[in-house]
Order: sequence, then C-alpha cells, then structure tokens
Amino acid sequence: MEEWSKGYDAILGFSQGAIMAAALCAELLKNGQPPRFAILISGFGKPIPEGFAFPENPMPIPSLHLWGDADEHIPPWASQLLADRFHSPRLHAHSGHHIVPQKSAEMNIILAFFQEMSQMGSGQVAQPSTNKVSKCLVVPYDELAGALCRYGRKLNGKPHVNGQKDQEALKDVEIIAYADEELSHPGPATYERLLALLKGKDFASMAHGPCRTSEDAVRVRLKGGWEDVTLHSGAKAMLLRTPKGEWLLAVLPADCKLSWKKLRAIHGKGTRIATEEEVIEVTGCLPGAVPPVAAAFVSKVSVVADMTLPEVINFNCGLRTRSIQLRRSCYESVQEVTFADIIEPS
Repeated sequence: MEEWSKGYDAILGFSQGAIMAAALCAELLKNGQPPRFAILISGFGKPIPEGFAFPENPMPIPSLHLWGDADEHIPPWASQLLADRFHSPRLHAHSGHHIVPQKSAEMNIILAFFQEMSQMGSGQVAQPSTNKVSKCLVVPYDELAGALCRYGRKLNGKPHVNGQKDQEALKDVEIIAYADEELSHPGPATYERLLALLKGKDFASMAHGPCRTSEDAVRVRLKGGWEDVTLHSGAKAMLLRTPKGEWLLAVLPADCKLSWKKLRAIHGKGTRIATEEEVIEVTGCLPGAVPPVAAAFVSKVSVVADMTLPEVINFNCGLRTRSIQLRRSCYESVQEVTFADIIEPS
C-alpha cells in the first residue's frame, strides 16, 4: 500500500506475480483506491494461496489476461479462472509456452489496451491520478519449479527461504521432495496440477517404487498399507485420438478390457490409441502414469468412463512413483465425465 501511494495507475503481473497482482487489485478496491487497469499474464485462479482474499463478485477493474496454449506450467483453464475474478475481462491466448509474450501480435494487443485505458475519462475508471497512464506497478514473481508446486518455492528440490517473513509464509506449505527419476522428462507438472485440483478434497496419497502395470500398482499399494485394493479398484486411463482430431481419455476398471467396437460406435471408426510420444506431449506423463483426471493436462482432453467404475478408485497420479485414492464422487467433482458402456463383456 505504501508503494502504491507513490502514484501508480496500473498493475502488471506474470505467473505467481499475476495472482499476487489480482490480490493487490482486490485489496486496493476494498480500500477505495483501485487501479485503472491490470494486465495479468499466465496467472492462475485455483487454488488460492493462503492469506489471499477476493470479493464474492467480479472486480469492476478493466483487465487484460494473456496466456500460452502450450504453457507446460499453468494450464489455460487456470488462467481463465483468474480472469473470471474480473468484470468483463479481455482475454488472449497465444501459441507459446510459459512466457511473457514478445511477438508483435501480442505486443499490439497490449499496446492497444494501454492506449484505450489512457483515453478513458476519470468517471469510467476509479479515480486515476491523470487522464494518461503514467506509472505501472510490476509485481515480482518467483518462477514455478515444474508447475504450481503448492506455492512452495524450491531451488534444487529444497525450500527457498529469504528471511523471517518467507519462513512464516512457508510454515503451512507442503514442499514436495522429488527423486531424480521423478524430475526427469516430462517431470512432475501434471502431478502438481492434480494436487492443486484436489486441494481441500478428501483423498489419500502414497509414494512408492516405480510401477507401470496395474498389477504392479496393486502390489505396491497393498504393501504400502492401503486396504481393499484390488485390480478392479484401479482406474486405468487410456489416451485416444478420434477421427475428428480430438483427444479422448477412456477410463475403466483395471481388470477390464476396452471394447473398441463400443467406443468407436460412439466416437467414430477411426478412433485409435495414442502413441507414447503423444501421451507424453498431451498428458505430461509417461505411459503408465496417466491419471483419469484430464483437467490436470495442459491440452484439452474429454473423458469417457465406464459405468462400472467403482465407488473408490486408485490410480497413478502423473508419476509412476505415486498413487492417489479417492471416492468417485470426489473424482466427478474435479473432472467432467461422460459415463458409457465401453468395456468388453466379462
């Protein structure tokens, strides 16, 4: 607040700085000193870090939101959720990754937004210092290590702490320790996005030795202390490509076999299984680690699940070395699913 009183007109934030900038907008709005506008790049609106508060209704602050369709850190849906916290936000998705865009097309969009905001009268935006944009406060950010990382900052797998304030901020933050194998390509980004989606939900998680097959997964989960783990309780996720070029995730009990006849009757004769390279690119996971939650992927993927999926499911959650167990009701609360009969008869 002290810095803002020096006469800034607007706020710019990137990555973690974007949600910090949005939170600052909310605080300034509450204090009757809202910025004239905000530009937020590759931010995320879910989950909300501890200590951040937003008003119930969208903030009446003009805003421009940009993100990359190929962002491997923060998926587009998360940036859209942040934009939804503003009234009538301007949106632009570019083809790049987790970057501040520098191509002329995006720069022209930002420049046009600046020009429009500078021409607005004082009655249209809350109490600007002049009718011309003079100063833009740039909110600093910490680059994400892999993905959301539960808001813990890490260097070489260890918490990065600067001073007492940072220590207090990290007190209630879970810092995830990874084995070298887990950090190798394609890394833990999908796993971390899945944890973010499940924040506040009732689920169990387990770290274990690497396993690729459903049978291996049953063994390590039972050895780790989970009870009532069967092959049928495993949620097997298979990435498919439809004739229309759309991605589809078929989810079925691990002891069942996908019926191509039934599936192709719904999605087209040319529906095929994805290659290993496509699995890695679309899901951000190695084969055998793909979770049934496509909302954690950076690419748009629809989900069809067999109707016999049990009430409690277990699955590898983006890494071959970690498992999650949750109720089907919880699963359906984080993933939009179409249920159908897609398995071979027993």
